[in-house]
Amino acid sequence: MFKVTLAVGIGTYFVASGAFLGLRYVLLPRIDEFRPRIERAVSDKLHAQLSIGKLSPHWSGMQPGVELTNLTIRGHDGRIALSVPHATAALSWMSLLRLSPALSSLIVDQPDLVVARAADGSLSVAGVDVATTHGGNATFSTWLLKQEAIVLRGGTLRWRDAQHDAPELALSGIRLAVLNSGRVHKAALQAPANGTLLLGPLDFRARFTHKALAPVGKPSNWTGDAYLSTGPVDLQTLARYLDMPLTIHAGRIDNAIWATFRDGRLRSAGGDLQGADVALRVRPTQPRLDVPTVGFGWDMAMDTGHDYTLHLTHF
Repeated sequence: MFKVTLAVGIGTYFVASGAFLGLRYVLLPRIDEFRPRIERAVSDKLHAQLSIGKLSPHWSGMQPGVELTNLTIRGHDGRIALSVPHATAALSWMSLLRLSPALSSLIVDQPDLVVARAADGSLSVAGVDVATTHGGNATFSTWLLKQEAIVLRGGTLRWRDAQHDAPELALSGIRLAVLNSGRVHKAALQAPANGTLLLGPLDFRARFTHKALAPVGKPSNWTGDAYLSTGPVDLQTLARYLDMPLTIHAGRIDNAIWATFRDGRLRSAGGDLQGADVALRVRPTQPRLDVPTVGFGWDMAMDTGHDYTLHLTHF
């Protein structure tokens, strides 16, 4: 048994040493020569057109990595759906055990990202179709949740919605972090006010696990909880992007929402809401309702039959 363990240890050492030397002196110094192949391979994988301005080797101690500049991804319509002026990626040595490349860290500076909803309700992120609870392409979410750490700084997020007659909605100065460790995944997003929809900062956090031996990128395999808080949100602007059962004329609300989900479906939620200067009409034939101030807490629970119970408190 000792001899077998020793042989495995020696073999692992030589494999790791060979990989290190190969990366350090052979592959990474010539990484930009492989750029056209990388562009074609990733484009075929994502079903979107990837372009990279330049690739340069990057080392941090024993950690191999790559710096890239001027990356773009174009969606099916040919429009740029992601642009990245600069990013640094560090390769994880766990890639040797997984026999598949994975990143220990990816730091992206000032990305400009488009999230779009088509008329049929399908979603795309950076020009790549993404999975929903009911199906879809899980290529992007699978890749995202297999990297150890991803950080976006100073980003711009653009929302385009073909289901609503509304202009593009943009949030700037966004910070995003995604941390993955085995089956445990954490995400956090913060954005400052944009002066139109968000009149205060946005804060989103989530922690979830995926089912063992199940596809990691499918939301139907996720169980966890999430939290969202906003500063004042302009209701009239929000109504342009959501289907609401009433007409909003004016107003703003502050939200804090907690939610739990299991197997990709909402199980419970609760929160606090504070509103001011709200003006709405429930039905076209009814008079307008003006509410100077409103506030309440709420919680909702769903059963296995997808029926829900809603409670209001401190109204």
